[in-house]
Amino acid sequence: MDPINASTEESPSNIPNRSIAADSSISSDFRANSLVLDESIEKDDELPLCQSYSDMDESIRAQHRYSYWKNFCIHLFHKFFLRFDSKISSTSMPFITRCTSRSVDVQNLPKLWSLNYLEASIYLEEGLNNDKFDHHPHLFPKIPMYLLTHNRFIYSIDFLCCWLILLLALAEKPAIDKYHLPEAIHSSIELICLFTLVLISSLKLGWIGGRKFFRHIRTLIKTIVLILMIIEAIIVLWRQDSHFRVTRSLRPMFLIDNFYFYGVRRVVRQTMQSLRSFCEMLALLIILLIFFSISAFYLFSSIPNYQQFSTIVQSFLSLFVLLTTANFPDVMMPAYQKNRFYSLFFIIFLVINLYFFLNILLAVVYNSFSRIEKDKFRKLFLHRRKACDHAFRLLITSSNTQSIQFKHFCGLLDYLKPRSNHLERFLMYEALCRKLLNSHEDSFDKVKKSKSIDVIGMDLKKDSDRALTLDKFYYIYEVMNMKWKNISESEKPWFNNCYPNFIRFLLNKIRFIVLHQYFDLYVYSLIILAALYQLSDALANCIWSSNSASSFLTDSSSIVPSIFISLYTIELILKLLIMGFYEYFTVRWNIFDFVITITSLIALISNEFLMKTTLSTSLFSLRSLRLLDLLRNRIACYRDILGPLALIIIKRFTSMAMVIIIVYYFFAIIAMECFGQYSLKDCCVNTTLEPYYQSNGSTTSLYYLNNFQDLITSYVTLFELMVVNNWQIPMQAYVIVTENSWSQLFFITFYVISLVVITIVISFVLDTFNFHIEYKHRFGPSDSISFKHSIEMPIKSKEIIKYESTRQNSNAIRNSLQQIFSRLRNNLTPESSSINALDADLEFRSSDYLASNQSSQNDSNFIVFRGEKMRDKFSFNLRMYHNQLDKWIQESVNF
Repeated sequence: MDPINASTEESPSNIPNRSIAADSSISSDFRANSLVLDESIEKDDELPLCQSYSDMDESIRAQHRYSYWKNFCIHLFHKFFLRFDSKISSTSMPFITRCTSRSVDVQNLPKLWSLNYLEASIYLEEGLNNDKFDHHPHLFPKIPMYLLTHNRFIYSIDFLCCWLILLLALAEKPAIDKYHLPEAIHSSIELICLFTLVLISSLKLGWIGGRKFFRHIRTLIKTIVLILMIIEAIIVLWRQDSHFRVTRSLRPMFLIDNFYFYGVRRVVRQTMQSLRSFCEMLALLIILLIFFSISAFYLFSSIPNYQQFSTIVQSFLSLFVLLTTANFPDVMMPAYQKNRFYSLFFIIFLVINLYFFLNILLAVVYNSFSRIEKDKFRKLFLHRRKACDHAFRLLITSSNTQSIQFKHFCGLLDYLKPRSNHLERFLMYEALCRKLLNSHEDSFDKVKKSKSIDVIGMDLKKDSDRALTLDKFYYIYEVMNMKWKNISESEKPWFNNCYPNFIRFLLNKIRFIVLHQYFDLYVYSLIILAALYQLSDALANCIWSSNSASSFLTDSSSIVPSIFISLYTIELILKLLIMGFYEYFTVRWNIFDFVITITSLIALISNEFLMKTTLSTSLFSLRSLRLLDLLRNRIACYRDILGPLALIIIKRFTSMAMVIIIVYYFFAIIAMECFGQYSLKDCCVNTTLEPYYQSNGSTTSLYYLNNFQDLITSYVTLFELMVVNNWQIPMQAYVIVTENSWSQLFFITFYVISLVVITIVISFVLDTFNFHIEYKHRFGPSDSISFKHSIEMPIKSKEIIKYESTRQNSNAIRNSLQQIFSRLRNNLTPESSSINALDADLEFRSSDYLASNQSSQNDSNFIVFRGEKMRDKFSFNLRMYHNQLDKWIQESVNF
């Protein structure tokens, strides 16, 4: 049994009702909230099995009684958010009464279905975004708030306000003079942004209600931080002076809660889930450090002038720094001078704690991370199935509870993918009905990889009465992001219909040259020659120092790069001519080449006519990175590193980099408030740190630049601390200038937190690479390096006849599709003109556009479409754990 298609043995009528209309069984749900099919309604105008928002009439009447404004807003929602027929008044109060009554008029049926389409799309979006169904808008008045909260414009406003609030730290004290703003300005900007966030949060409050709003931990924390920030900003605006505002470090909480930072939230959540195992190992590490600290104190405290182990606390700090190897071997040398055997203590300490225990800590966190990753996929997989269950219940009719009709599938896409055209919707529906996505998850046969049209065509004869059932509907997440192409049209060049003929002839010759295998050899040879030239030029500048040689190098360094950049530009123009802009920019390496070449060309022109710089030479050297594509295609060992694995790692690395930036911001604000007023220049006089902070111009005395006097400098200092190279020097310097030994707590805490984040990053890389190797071992290297998942689907014009309906809208869709297929079928001949299927004219035509004899004559012709989508981690996981999906589904049913 196919696990993703696996479901209970019950029919949809026996599945527990998950729609908003009811939470009980079908029989009670039908009696309480569903509509009975009126005998006067034709079969094609049936009511849905379950009606969404049966409380609509009562809620509207309540809004009308108590608030004219709310009544006005709810009717605006009807007009602009629900896609009703313009001939029917959406603000008619009698409609609302009739729609929820037992006797439903045919003319009001589109409005009834619109509510179901809307709710079904909400369920599917909740499954896609992994949103809990607990916050689903169960009541009709919640819908406007829900749609406003999930509006892209609101998301963008929230995103902009969050970044503005964070960037205010550049203009607040302490700050660089040229960035500093008066308190009245930055506090006013902060208040505007904060009140905007309050308005956005109020939309969420109106959507999920006060009880759930304050029970959601992240939302509750954000609300508390908002209140604190508003109070502090008002105080600053009133006093016109900044005070100790360490709470500014909590500003990243707003950014974490933003919709576009869902990847950051996932990393933070996984970090918190892995924190338990990390803390257990950290506690054991601290116990070992205390044991070695006591031993070191008794061993070395008697040695004169050995301050590192003079006290228990100092001994612990010295060994903690030694664990990072920042002070080794300096910390050992006085003891080593006293007795050579004392070196054994430090060697044993580093072997046990650094080389053994820290690696054990990494292994434990990696194991926990891998388990969490798999469990996260399991929950997401089941969550999406449940979303499909909910949506399916709202799209079936009372007379057909087993499948979704095409017209209702199109109605769903009006809300789920409103920009898709009729052809794309038809192809998605056909792909789901034919179960073409099963090969994506089923055990893989290498011979089956090349999908033949004849093999798929056999499915057309075997499954002539295809229907979109629940087990097929589960695949909607895999098919809805696919990009569809007409294969016969995609193989034709864009200039196939160019006139006059000599232009088409010329472009065909250029196309032959560019697509020739030796053209790629020429490009790679050019890149290699350019890289070798730059290497030889750099070596020559180091070796030759005579004036004649220097002048020759100066001339060649301006002429040779110009030649290479000119050749790169010619290559770019030729590819644009034969591929066209759209096809050219669909290839990532082409985008990279375009950016580097155009930037190098601009820098070259600027170098010749405006100012003399070496920027063009430096930029076109980046083109050497194009050799990575050559390595990936030609050398097998690089395919694992530069294939889809690299895209998955880079995508997740973006989220992890944002987590590191947020952690830096938190500690940078605290450090600026605590240490920003202290200058380290010429500090630490008469101490061992004095040589590092003397302003005598030497390179070893520039440590005073590592301070916390503004946000940018704080970020640089924190990065140096994370690298743990001599990180104890700034720590000891701030202890001296603040005259407070508790300052060390900040640096130790930062190191521990950064160790957690870096451990999670390493665990992710190991888990992804291990997953990729196992995937390649099970399914073969050719499948593991494929960036895209694609399916091919042949269509005959008579395939759309079975979606014939008595409804005018469905007739218009069917006629439009018939027209498209007729035009595409005619274009299969060499003399015909080229038409892109996805860009075809989709306006409604009359139903008699196709003559019946034309249709029957050309029905034997196939038009083959290819659907492609980028493979993500969920797609790989879905296939990797295919054998376990049955078990997970059964466990969820039993639970």
